[in-house]
Amino acid sequence: MSQDHIALYLNALKDVIALHWLPAASDDISRQMAQCSMRVIAQLSVELDSSPGVKEQALGAYRQVFSRCGVRIGDPDLTDGAPVSAHQLEAQMQDWVASQINKNDKADSGSWEILCEIADISMASRKASLERLVDSLKFEDPRGEVSRLTSAQVARLQGYLRRSMQSPELCIDRVEVVPGGYSKQTFMVYLDEAANHPRHLVIRSDRFDSPRETTVRDECAVIQVLSDNGVAVPEIYSLDTSGDVLGEAFIVMSRVEGRPVGDALDVEQGSRGLALDVAVKLAHLHQVPAEAFGADIAGVSKSTVERIKAEIDYFEERWRSLDTPSIALEMAFGWLKSHLDAADGSRSLIHKDLGFHNMLVLNEELTGILDWESACIGNPAEDLGYLKRSVEQICNWQEFLDAYQGAGGHIPSPEEQDFYELWAYTWLTVMILITGALFQSGTSRDLQLGYVGTYMNTRLQAGLAAAVNRICWLPASG
Repeated sequence: MSQDHIALYLNALKDVIALHWLPAASDDISRQMAQCSMRVIAQLSVELDSSPGVKEQALGAYRQVFSRCGVRIGDPDLTDGAPVSAHQLEAQMQDWVASQINKNDKADSGSWEILCEIADISMASRKASLERLVDSLKFEDPRGEVSRLTSAQVARLQGYLRRSMQSPELCIDRVEVVPGGYSKQTFMVYLDEAANHPRHLVIRSDRFDSPRETTVRDECAVIQVLSDNGVAVPEIYSLDTSGDVLGEAFIVMSRVEGRPVGDALDVEQGSRGLALDVAVKLAHLHQVPAEAFGADIAGVSKSTVERIKAEIDYFEERWRSLDTPSIALEMAFGWLKSHLDAADGSRSLIHKDLGFHNMLVLNEELTGILDWESACIGNPAEDLGYLKRSVEQICNWQEFLDAYQGAGGHIPSPEEQDFYELWAYTWLTVMILITGALFQSGTSRDLQLGYVGTYMNTRLQAGLAAAVNRICWLPASG
């Protein structure tokens, strides 16, 4: 079967999902998995399109740039006479970019102009890829897990809850998977009506195929301190680390009213009022004394610059191990390592993954901040830099900062904001690549991970390329 035929079948399947499966979905998980399937198929059909590809056009533009400056890129002599694949060509260009970054010679105006031109091509290529994908889709982003508890797990969970909540008659009516999240699993537990326990509980569990090396064990103490200091977080009921109940460690928490209104990149339903409420509550979070979290909290024993440098090294190593060339990532890592002084600043507890996917919202108010697995002591600018791309979709950024400052927050310098905005794009891009590799390698059969490695990857790579173009390689004024 030719690639054209495969593309036709994929597009037909995408249309069937959109027109028939989605309207017939009876619950949130079924609907979101149908959306997820449709978008993965859309990405694959774009890759198979027989028209001149976006990537090939970009490679042609790169060749022209390097040809003008006499750099040998794509020469078969460099690959023992074998034809040069697009992958090899991009890797050779990335090596050249790295060599220029390592020179760190801003006086070399010629190299500087070439880097700026390459950044322009990278941004245009990623933007075009995103536009082609968006043109083929009409639905909002799916989010959700497909893992469900077995009847045996539910029975063990009921026994555990009876003991931990001291309610021998407690009975579980049903357990539902809560959509969202790729590194942990979340379940809503519906209990029978009784006076001595809540009607709903939330279970947040580790998962064996998580792309992150974190555990729910890290969250309990942090959430408790935050709750004691009036931060909008769930109430912790218990923590089980035995693995005997669900096979993984899990937390039992209270249900917080509200729902997410976006993902790590976009706000689907939000307003200026919501953004300003987030600003105020984020300022309150950043004013909780760092010493309240004790000596075991991550980041407390290192300077912010030391921690960020270690994280940059870690994510760069993980990216290079994937053998996935990216000029935007090469530039981003080079710039971040040469501007580490901008990472320093005030210190407090920070969330580190504070997007609208980790917030619950009700009536345009932030009711709960979730998923504290990565929290540590660091520069509050890291949370602000992460949030900026989402906040700007519903509110003027300076107005957000003014509200944050008015509630007691410290506005970081423009240099700190740029550093952490680029850092957020950078580590998120690598995390998306790691997550997608889990699905592509067969480690996980969860289609959510495949979705992350295709559609979400395209969206994030476009944002990274634009951030690199805007922040990194623009000529200095004067």
